[in-house]
Amino acid sequence: MRRFVPAKLSSKGSDQTLQLFEKKDLDLYTGDAIRWTASDHKRGLINADRAIVTAINQDGVTVTSSSGMEHKLKPNDPMLKRIDLAYALNAHMAQGLTADKGIAVLDSRERRLLSQSNFLVTITRPRDELTLIVDNRDKVGRGIATNLGEKTSAAEITERLGLAAAKGQRAGQIQAANQEPKVERDKEPELTKERIKPFEIGL
Repeated sequence: MRRFVPAKLSSKGSDQTLQLFEKKDLDLYTGDAIRWTASDHKRGLINADRAIVTAINQDGVTVTSSSGMEHKLKPNDPMLKRIDLAYALNAHMAQGLTADKGIAVLDSRERRLLSQSNFLVTITRPRDELTLIVDNRDKVGRGIATNLGEKTSAAEITERLGLAAAKGQRAGQIQAANQEPKVERDKEPELTKERIKPFEIGL
């Protein structure tokens, strides 16, 4: 077991990168379709990109990437720990890929994943035939219809909040300018009519 303090990790330098992943055993055979679960940009091995296993021997594993490049991974190559089978992909990983036939599984409980953008990617990957498997047709339909799937970054939210605040301030200033200020005038003393009679003193 290793212990580390996140506050002491440097944000500079690739050697300080911290990555977490689940370790699992994987049986590979020649002809298997695999995908990368991490990136090695120097060699052109990109996260979620696919490759085909072309040879397996004591010298390592040979794969052909989606761009047609051949890579020979030695037994101690760290990218051998960052592969998974690519026979099933989520909609995000499937972007840009095309197949003759496809099977899509949609779960009504995954509300955030049921979006129009994800559904569009799903139905446009196969060329000829698509089979949809759903747990509840009505719920899946409603989920897709009501969720556009548009992502909003923190920067965009901050900008929207700033614009809304500025708009509210302008509206308040305009409203205050349109209202006549209430000035209390000095009240003039009320004039009363009085009839003065001379005092009559009886002796």
